[in-house]
Amino acid sequence: MMIYLNNYNIPSDAKRVYSTPENRHKHRWKKNYAGFSDFQRNIVGKCPNDITLEQAQNLLEEAITDPPDEFNTDPYPKRLYNVYKGVIYLAIGDGRSNRYHAFPADNIKSMDKETLRILEERAIASGDENSFKKWVEDNATRRSKL
Repeated sequence: MMIYLNNYNIPSDAKRVYSTPENRHKHRWKKNYAGFSDFQRNIVGKCPNDITLEQAQNLLEEAITDPPDEFNTDPYPKRLYNVYKGVIYLAIGDGRSNRYHAFPADNIKSMDKETLRILEERAIASGDENSFKKWVEDNATRRSKL
């Protein structure tokens, strides 16, 4: 059986899987908040030290996809978004599998407006509206390399 999600035909038993990258240390730091740091001349999103693998998996399962792209023929979405404690997280996959890794998102200004609206609604519902607005304002144009 297939489910239809934003133009993707995904097997209904294909649960999204949070996959920890080999170089996980570069996406996590010792601070209890999300942010960015320099790593080999690149800006890298850093996850807070208190987020668990179970929380990351739950956020991934509830994440929303980029808007449909008529030219994308990959069976899985490449980019997923969610918000946690007011911070927007971007999960990246290769489009050919259900495995993703995530990190704090930057360059918010380039995000799809409907995606941003949904994330803002989620932040409001969780009581993180002010943190969300600050994250969007502070990271509207920052550009990291993926």
